[in-house]
Amino acid sequence: MKALRTLAVPLFVGVATCSFHASPHAQQKLRGWQFIAETESGIRQYIDMDALKKERGFVRVRTLTDYRKPVWSVTSKRVYSEVDERLVDCSNRRSALLAAAAYECRMANCAPKEDYKYSAQTPEFEPIAKTESLGSNLYSLVCQK
Repeated sequence: MKALRTLAVPLFVGVATCSFHASPHAQQKLRGWQFIAETESGIRQYIDMDALKKERGFVRVRTLTDYRKPVWSVTSKRVYSEVDERLVDCSNRRSALLAAAAYECRMANCAPKEDYKYSAQTPEFEPIAKTESLGSNLYSLVCQK
């Protein structure tokens, strides 16, 4: 389980050297997912706005990450998309992964090949990068004052 976290968490905290731009369809919803941002390397992030909810001082959020080029999972499967569920602690700028699923198709339009759940009772929080990244874009969106 820790290995998938290694795959999923860097996607959330992002890479400081990437620059982000809005797609022409940035406000458009695609099968329930609203586009947030895209890196120059083609990693697109979406959010399920209908699943956003405040919970014990945190924001629970589901995101979909879609890859232009596949990445490899810990079990050597090609992954074209991932869906993560997280708790975001807006006051301390950190998040905890609650669940992650990896898909061998784009936009999670098939059954997951790998599916993991983490403890919601004792979540492991990690800081969200302050540089522009997929994680900071998500933080800004769900933690608007």
